[in-house]
Amino acid sequence: MKSIASAAVIFSSVIGVVPAAQAPAQPTFEVASVKPTNSNVALIELFPGGRLRATNFPLQTLISRAWQLQKEQIDGGPSWIRLDGYDIEAKAEGNPLSDQMWLMLRALLTDRFKLSLRSEMRPLPVYELKMARRDRRLGPDLRPFSEANCASASPSSGTTVAPFDFKHPPCGVLYSPTGHWMGRG
Repeated sequence: MKSIASAAVIFSSVIGVVPAAQAPAQPTFEVASVKPTNSNVALIELFPGGRLRATNFPLQTLISRAWQLQKEQIDGGPSWIRLDGYDIEAKAEGNPLSDQMWLMLRALLTDRFKLSLRSEMRPLPVYELKMARRDRRLGPDLRPFSEANCASASPSSGTTVAPFDFKHPPCGVLYSPTGHWMGRG
């Protein structure tokens, strides 16, 4: 079994840094287990009662979830952060909201993997969507935006279960599974 080593990761987005003397206390899990795995299933779940379970998730994917980044925004670190899967079982005190659970996952990853993170600004490619059809009609899988078909994804909505549906991302969210961009609103 591979021992857990430290990883340096670069974010290509801006993250505010608070001096250590002023940093608020980071919420943490009461109990947590992190183990290497070779499972065929990759799944992350937040349960009521402050429980988090991740099955066979690479560290890069866990970082992208905890810091709400796309994988393309994470650079650096050894190859195993993208290749090796980990199982995580964690329990928080009380019944925290999902946004607090993601902060707890940040603290857990930073502690257990001895992460060293820094952010920097980099130019990234930007794509423009243009109407391709002469009749200006949308393709069968494209629909004009309307509030009626747009679900809210506010992390402060009071839910304890992660609201993200990868097939139907919430409004204002762009998601890129395997290179296909999806988004709403």
